[in-house]
Amino acid sequence: LNHFWACAGLMFAAFASFATPAGFAGVAKLAGAASIGPTRARRWLSGRGTCTLRAPRGQHCPTSEMFAGGVGDVYMVDLVDVQRYESQNDNCSYILTCVGAFSRL
Repeated sequence: LNHFWACAGLMFAAFASFATPAGFAGVAKLAGAASIGPTRARRWLSGRGTCTLRAPRGQHCPTSEMFAGGVGDVYMVDLVDVQRYESQNDNCSYILTCVGAFSRL
């Protein structure tokens, strides 16, 4: 029983650290870092909550196609309201953003 808790502590230390190769990785890397079999690593991971290194995928929004004949042909323009930060922004209330549709720069 003590060996089980020692392995669990070793697996947690390897898994919950970005400094180790097994940090938040899969079964194979955790098993290698903790020197245990993949079955035991899989069983230990299945008892833990899920986690991710990336943000969840957003829902796909429908978009319309845009055709640009070349650089400088079509621009996407938007006005950003920054009135909340006006006092910190040299009394500017809005920011005009302009993106070239061809190059998106």
